Amino acid sequence: MRYPRSVFRRTFDATFGQQDRRRVCSFGFEPNPAHADRHHRLQAYYAEHGFQYVYVPAAVGDRADNLTFYLNPTVAGGSSHSDWSFGMKSRELNASKQRSHVVPVIDFAAFLKALQAQGRPPDGRVVVKMDIEGAEFTVMMQLLLHGVLCNLVDFISVEWHHRFLPLPAAVNRSLRINGSEGKLESWMLQEAVHDSVGCRLKDLSTVDDESYINDGAPLQWTTWP
Repeated sequence: MRYPRSVFRRTFDATFGQQDRRRVCSFGFEPNPAHADRHHRLQAYYAEHGFQYVYVPAAVGDRADNLTFYLNPTVAGGSSHSDWSFGMKSRELNASKQRSHVVPVIDFAAFLKALQAQGRPPDGRVVVKMDIEGAEFTVMMQLLLHGVLCNLVDFISVEWHHRFLPLPAAVNRSLRINGSEGKLESWMLQEAVHDSVGCRLKDLSTVDDESYINDGAPLQWTTWP
């Protein structure tokens, strides 16, 4: 209702049907503490109206750990563009402006397995939207090798970041020039999924919906579905 232009509305309808969305649990992983206040307020407001949203102030990876993230506020105007330079590398030339944050990392495969072990809704459907700035190469392989991708996920969309692909720089440049970012990795995983007998996941999407990249909508609604 709040995001009519989002392409994920169709994904949610196709995956969850027309059931009351209060039966759907949503988890948001965000390691940047600059966004914590907004997520805490969203979680509280949704809860008041019976919607189940859980904010997790952590990153996701292929194992439980801690990572140091850097704000890089003046890199590419990061501080004025939703902190889009926030990442695992310190790129800030002005050391006095740099800020670092140590955050926990969640083992994503273990997280999905824990949800299954604790019992999910009767239809047991899972949708994943993944934009984790390069960590997708290790996380996606882990999900595949541990059987999580085929056994626990119904829909997944991944934004691939070729510049973080662990290949020689010349190969990464070639992928970028030829417009092949993520296509090779996605194709390899797609073939592995298709070759897996009884895999519930049928397709790997690369949709990156940023229709409401800055959100900013007020928390108050006049009507509810």
